[in-house]
Amino acid sequence: MLKLRYVWSNLFEYVYVEMFERGFLKLLVIGENLTELQHNKKMHCYFCPQTEDLQKCKDCPLQSCSNHIQFHKRSGQCSLWCVENIAGAGRGLIASTNIKAGEIVVQDYALIEGPLDMEDESCLECYKQQDTKKCSVCSTWVCRGRQAGCQLKHKSECQLLADAAKEQLSKKEICSCLAAHRLLVALERDASSRELTQTLMDHQDFFNGKPAWNKCVAFLQKHKFDSEKIKHALGLLQTNGVTSFSVGGEAKRHALYPIFSITNNSCVSNTRHWRKDDSFCLVATVDIKKGEEITTNYKTPTLGNIKRQVEFDSLWNFQCSCARCVDPTELETYSSSLICSKKGCDGLVIQKSKNFKEPWACQKCDQPVEFSNVLDKTSSLEKLVSMCGNDVKKLENLLQILSKTVSPTHFLIMQIKRVLLLMYGNSPQYRWETINKDVLNRKIGYCRDYISVFSKLEPGLTKWKARVNEELARGIVEVEGTPNAEVCSLISESEKCRFLDSLEEKQAFTARKQTILTGRR
Repeated sequence: MLKLRYVWSNLFEYVYVEMFERGFLKLLVIGENLTELQHNKKMHCYFCPQTEDLQKCKDCPLQSCSNHIQFHKRSGQCSLWCVENIAGAGRGLIASTNIKAGEIVVQDYALIEGPLDMEDESCLECYKQQDTKKCSVCSTWVCRGRQAGCQLKHKSECQLLADAAKEQLSKKEICSCLAAHRLLVALERDASSRELTQTLMDHQDFFNGKPAWNKCVAFLQKHKFDSEKIKHALGLLQTNGVTSFSVGGEAKRHALYPIFSITNNSCVSNTRHWRKDDSFCLVATVDIKKGEEITTNYKTPTLGNIKRQVEFDSLWNFQCSCARCVDPTELETYSSSLICSKKGCDGLVIQKSKNFKEPWACQKCDQPVEFSNVLDKTSSLEKLVSMCGNDVKKLENLLQILSKTVSPTHFLIMQIKRVLLLMYGNSPQYRWETINKDVLNRKIGYCRDYISVFSKLEPGLTKWKARVNEELARGIVEVEGTPNAEVCSLISESEKCRFLDSLEEKQAFTARKQTILTGRR
C-alpha cells in the first residue's frame, strides 16, 4: 500500500508502491452504522485483524487487542477511526463515528524525525537555532547548554556522523543514515514503536541494489546493526516518510508518522493537514459519515491529472482511481484538456483510456493525440507561467495566449487567475484606492471562476476558500459601494474556513471583515 505523501525522495530516484489491480474505484462506504457492520462479521481489533481476547473501550464501541489498546487514546481522546482493508488499496482508515467538518480526525506523533539538510546552525537534536555550538568531533551543531538533554542524545550519534564525514557520504546520504539510525534505535528499545510499524510496508525489494541504498546499508552495518533490520528501517522511511517542517516551501525535516502512514490517497480528499504543537493532524474539511474512508492528498489538487498522474506513476508506481482521476473531464473541470489542433475544431482533448499513457483524443472530433504530446505541451506552457512570476502584465498577456491553447478552466489558467485575483488590490501597482472598475470586474470574475472550479476539486473548509471568498467580497463592495447579502455569505464562509488560523491571523481577519462589511476603505 502506498505510504509516501510528499516527495521525501532525497536518497532514491523513485518510490515503489505495491501494484494494485485498480478498477474504477469509488469512495468506499462500509456501512451507515459500524456496529451493524461488526454484527455481520466477526469483530476484530480496531487496529489489526485479531479477533480473540479483545478489550472494549469504556468510552466508545471500539474494541482492541492488548497490543493496540494503548494507541486508541494516544491524543487524549478516543480515536475517530479504525483500520479496515479497502478494496483495491490495502489497509486504510475508516471513520468509526460521524465526523463534523473542522474536527481533528487523526492526531499523530512522529516516531522519529530527522534533518533533510545540515546547512544552518540548528541543533541536530531539537532543531533550535539559538545558543548552539559546533561539535568538536563530528562538526555538526548541537545545543550549548545541557538542560535540554541534546548533548546526551547527540553522544549516541556523534561517532556515526564523524564516520560518515570521513567516508565522504553525501549530505543526503548522511541525513538518510541518521534517520535510519534513529529508527533502528527506536525499534530496538521501544515495543510500542515496533507495534506501530509492524504492518507498514517497507518495499525494500524495490530499493535493493540501488547504489545509494547499498552504500547506506554497508555504512550502517559497520555500526553493528543487522543488515535486514537496516533495510527494513530504510524502506520504512523511504516508503512512509513525510515532510515535517519546511521553510518557504522547501522541506527541511522529515518524520515517520505511523497512523498517518495508513491513510490512502484521494485527489478529492476529505481532510487537510495541520500541525498542532508537536503532533501532525488530519482535519476534516467536510462531514465524514461513519463507515466512510478517511483520505488525504498525496499531491496538490491545483495540478491537473496530466501532472499528478505522471508523478503518481514515476514516484510511487501506481495509478490513482479516485473519482477525479477516473473521470476524463476531471469532474467537468477539464483541468488538463488542450484545445484540439484540428482545423475548424474547437473541441477539448481528454483522456480516453483508464491508462493515462494511452493516446488521448478530442471529445468533439475524436482525433487522437499521443499522451507524450499532451504532456510536452503542458510542461512547456507550465514553464512560461513560471517565467512570469508575479508580473501582472506578463500574466495578463499569457492568459490571453493560453486561452487559445487550453481549456478555459485548465489548471494553468486557474494558477494565473489565482495570482492575479490576489495581486489586484493588494500590490503596490494595483492598490484598492487606485484600481479602476475594469480591473475590479476582472478580479471579481477571476474569483468566481476559481470558486466554481475548486469547489469541485477541493471542497469544504479549505485555505483557498478562506482567501478567495474574502477577495471576492471586497471586490463586490468596491464596485457596488455597499455590502449585500452575497458579501455577508462570502465573509461568513471565509470565517468558517479560518478555524485553524492563529490568534493573530484571526484578529487581522476580524479587522478586514469590519472594513468590508461597513463598506469603508
